[in-house]
Parts: sequence; C-alpha cells; structure tokens
Amino acid sequence: MRVTVGHFEVPASDLGRAERFFCEAFGWQAVSAPWSGGDYRRLRPPAASEPGIAGGLLAAGELVDGQPLLVLHVEDATLEVCLARIRECGGVVELAPVAVGTAGRFARFRDPEGNRFGLWERRASGAEAEATQAPVIP
Repeated sequence: MRVTVGHFEVPASDLGRAERFFCEAFGWQAVSAPWSGGDYRRLRPPAASEPGIAGGLLAAGELVDGQPLLVLHVEDATLEVCLARIRECGGVVELAPVAVGTAGRFARFRDPEGNRFGLWERRASGAEAEATQAPVIP
C-alpha cells in the first residue's frame, strides 16, 4: 500500500474572500469544482512555479469542523484496506468511504493523538474498478 500527501483542504465561512486571499497572496489559481457536497474550489500553484501539492476551499460546516485537513492519497490498496490498518494501529475512522461524484472516494480518520486526516482513492477504471468494489466499512 502506498500512501502519499496528496492535497490540503481549508474550510472557509466566506469562500469568495478565502479564494481572493490565496490567489492574491500566493498567485494561486482557483477553479470551481462542482460536486454533490456543495461549493468547492480547487487551489493550484501557478503553472510556472515549482511542483507542489494542490488544495481546495470548501464551506465550513457540516462536512468539516472549521479546521484545515491534510488529505492522504492511497494507491495500490483500497480505502477499506487502509482504514483497517489505521484501526489496527489505534486510529479511529470518522467517515467511511463515500463516492465523490465520478472522481473517486473519500474517507476520514483521526490518529491516536486526535488529529484529523482525509483519505482519497481515485476512481479506478475497467477490471481495476471491479477489484476495488469492497463493502463499505460502517
């Protein structure tokens, strides 16, 4: 199982104000990314800059508790496998895997210290997709 730092998410009570801040302060680009969970803006560094991780802005509220979220990208394993390992190591699953449109699946957990993290599994295609359709962890 390969897990890497994939992106960050910043909750905001005023998405427009937050978007302006990150774009003006750092020269980032914000792109609206509609999905069933509400308004979401992808944040990306300028194309000419050094490589780095992208991020997103979303409304603070039901989906997030107002704290930034580091999202880990899971490769070579399903979210279910990763969450099982997290439980074995003392972590707590807060949100079982849920589909995010057709892009992939998301889950959330807390480490033994209480820090919150997200997990992302990109959508698989073809035979790979059939192999990853395991039952969702309650």
